[in-house]
Amino acid sequence: MLTNEKVLEVFQDYLLQETSFEVVETHHGYTAMYWDKKCEDWIDFRCCKTPYELLDELLNSYESYLNEQITNSMRELTKREKRHIQKKKNEIRQKCNVYLDINSMAN
Repeated sequence: MLTNEKVLEVFQDYLLQETSFEVVETHHGYTAMYWDKKCEDWIDFRCCKTPYELLDELLNSYESYLNEQITNSMRELTKREKRHIQKKKNEIRQKCNVYLDINSMAN
């Protein structure tokens, strides 16, 4: 079964590298928080009530991180770079898919 802890374990290396994105546990679930280095303030946050929401949020953040690493926000991605990012996202998703329970996907 996929749990928040397992999702965080899969993304552990990414979360150690990306200091502008944090996941914190709150009374209402895990919250994904985005830090703006220029403004030195939180610019966005999302409460992730299920492991699937947390997985989606982390995949989106990971995609943005890879995009920034490649382009430094100076240009658009090439088709090849987009495929590379998609491949990296799929690799991480596959690591999480190991924990998926078919019964929980039906809900």
